[in-house]
Amino acid sequence: MGISASNAGDTKVTLSETLEEWPETAFKNSREATFVVGGEGEILKANFAVENLFGYLEEEMIGLSVESLVSETYRKEHGQDAKELFRANLSSVSEGVRELPAVRKSGEVFWVAIETTAALFEGKSAVVVEMRDIAEHDIASEGDAKYKAFFENSIDAMLIIEGDTIVDCNPAASGMLGYEGKAKLINIHPSQLSPEFQPDGRLSGEKASEMIEMAYAKGAHRFEWDHLRGTGEIIPVEVSLTRLHMGGKPIIHAVMRDLSTRKLLEKTRLETYDIFLSSPAVAFLWRNEDEWPVDAVSSNVYSLLGYTAQEFMAGALSYSDVIHDDDKARVGAEVTEFSTDKERSSFDHEPYRITTQEGRSKWVQDRTVICRNDKGEITHFKGFIVDITTQIEAQEDATRLSVELAQAQKMEAVGRLAGGIAHDFNNLLTVINSYASSAIERLDKNNSMRFDMTQILEAGQRAATLTHQLLTFSRKQPLNIRVVDVNEVIGNLIRMLKRLIGEDIEIETDFADNLGYIKSDPAQIEQVLVNLVVNARDAMPQGGKLTIRTANEVLADDQEGSPGVHALISVTDTGVGMSAEICDRIFEPFFTTKELGKGTGLGLSLVYGIVRQNGGSIEVASEVGQGTTFRVSFPIVNAEKVKPTTVDKTEVRGTGTVLLVEDESSVRTLITRILESAGYRVISAANGGEALLAFEQHKSEIHLLLTDVVMPRMSGKVLADRMTKTRPSLLVLFMSGYTSDSLDNHGVFETDIHFIAKPFIATELLQKIQSVLAPPKALSMLPTSI
Repeated sequence: MGISASNAGDTKVTLSETLEEWPETAFKNSREATFVVGGEGEILKANFAVENLFGYLEEEMIGLSVESLVSETYRKEHGQDAKELFRANLSSVSEGVRELPAVRKSGEVFWVAIETTAALFEGKSAVVVEMRDIAEHDIASEGDAKYKAFFENSIDAMLIIEGDTIVDCNPAASGMLGYEGKAKLINIHPSQLSPEFQPDGRLSGEKASEMIEMAYAKGAHRFEWDHLRGTGEIIPVEVSLTRLHMGGKPIIHAVMRDLSTRKLLEKTRLETYDIFLSSPAVAFLWRNEDEWPVDAVSSNVYSLLGYTAQEFMAGALSYSDVIHDDDKARVGAEVTEFSTDKERSSFDHEPYRITTQEGRSKWVQDRTVICRNDKGEITHFKGFIVDITTQIEAQEDATRLSVELAQAQKMEAVGRLAGGIAHDFNNLLTVINSYASSAIERLDKNNSMRFDMTQILEAGQRAATLTHQLLTFSRKQPLNIRVVDVNEVIGNLIRMLKRLIGEDIEIETDFADNLGYIKSDPAQIEQVLVNLVVNARDAMPQGGKLTIRTANEVLADDQEGSPGVHALISVTDTGVGMSAEICDRIFEPFFTTKELGKGTGLGLSLVYGIVRQNGGSIEVASEVGQGTTFRVSFPIVNAEKVKPTTVDKTEVRGTGTVLLVEDESSVRTLITRILESAGYRVISAANGGEALLAFEQHKSEIHLLLTDVVMPRMSGKVLADRMTKTRPSLLVLFMSGYTSDSLDNHGVFETDIHFIAKPFIATELLQKIQSVLAPPKALSMLPTSI
């Protein structure tokens, strides 16, 4: 029973004991309502149970006259006794338990049993008062008329329960539950006024019986309950059950208080409090003066800006000071524009930037409220600022990714287009180059037409090289890995590079005489050089000097790239240069410093990928206004450079029957002419169907199947598989002008095959056929170059 030593069997507190010696936690958390009364009847101290019993907050209780807790009727009837009951005078402190009607802050009257004990509080005499809500009290003994008036006029809903049946209720109860009169509320179990289940999931009937039994056993019990109005609406109530006596038999006096409003207010308060705690808004109040001096700002401004509220309110900073310089004019113009509308009370700014104490920029959303005086003059603005940096950056990232995706899709489309063009172009070049080569061989050296045909053949060969480079750029061309002389590759490229950079840029080369060989695809080395030279050209819009150097260098173990001797290529320009921040991102895909439409951001990322793919390294050194140097190095290989295979100009002759399958008529006619001129017998077909028919008719005669790979209805690979299944010894030579990925899709490179890429000239084709029909050693494997 709290901190007091007044429980049955306990020793009473004496003046030699002090309240300060009692455990504070035990006093505050006692389930019994306990408070301390001073010499003038004022409340000096109270515990939580007192607050709950009377409805006062602790600060309202302290200093309150204890007499105000006793019903006015009782005070009038008993006069001096009511005062003396609580007087801190040892001779007046009552012994035993007394019962009297108390009054809550709401005005509700209820019966309590009190016990008082003398004690010392802060060195002065005091009285410890303990209360229990409505003692076991025989209502009938107090007079039926008095109790009836109290029962009927109470603002709290009341029920009388005998056993577990409601036998009476007051008008407040029927009104709360939505019934006219008490007829439907009596002679029923309390659970019949409740939904089937309570909020804790228990059956109402089962739980109601348990609560009633508990009240009979303990004398009093308080809990929350869900009742059911006659309209079907569920209402939360607080129920106080107290065991009383009426006519000598025990009853339960039930008091119900509607909690709907309190629950709603509590919910609203909690939600509002949560919103306040979690709100990211920073509130500013600034004067309508130059620079917008701040009169007030919420304390969470520090988390947004790194400045304290005191710095703003002391005048060290104005709100204008923290707006980003590039946005001040716009924000000011928006304030001016919206302030001229006298009907407007608030407005939203377009997102703008603020600058933190660390110099970092943040994006904010600002709802501004206009404050006017009685004359309609604007005196202040209230701004509610929310940090939206994350959202803005996310939007920027989404936009950037969308642009990059579109660019990637465009590049993919270019690659697909390049692959499609390559097939037709290679077929045309096969015809052009072959006829030109054939014409040259037949013309006398002194014939003026021989020079013309030679020019045609050279142009065709350059066109074939261009196709190869285009496919390499679109990554549709397989690598032609071989030992490469870097000086030779760059030297062959210089003429094209000079045309590429223009006349206003001087190009200078400085090649090392003893430069080691590397192993790579020459086309990739060319691609690296072209990309670096193009970037250098763009960095020198007014002209300048471009220097390309080669040298041998040794990379240490801790340097990027594989350690050992490397062939170094450096490209230096005298252009505008780059900042350190740009250099850090220069190799990122899609990163470009060029304006929209003038750069894809793919060139240097492609260079980086090629260099790393070949085991090399790339570095950039640059300063704004001081030009840029790219250093690219590739590991040197210990191998002799393989000289390009020269075409044997001697006539290549052969014998045997070749089944030629080619859907392009001009190419089919050309190859037929080449083969027949060399002594072969040719059976030609335009598609797979014709070829199968010819094969059935001449199966035993055919020595070689020469077929295009990609053809309508039936691919060359499927055709070859069907024929070799019937005749396993049949030799097959594939040809194609398509890109390598197209051939992969047709299953050509799944096994070792013989292959020749278009465009080719007559001598190349005849030599390839001769090597297939009469190989000097084992089967000729697929070359690395298509």
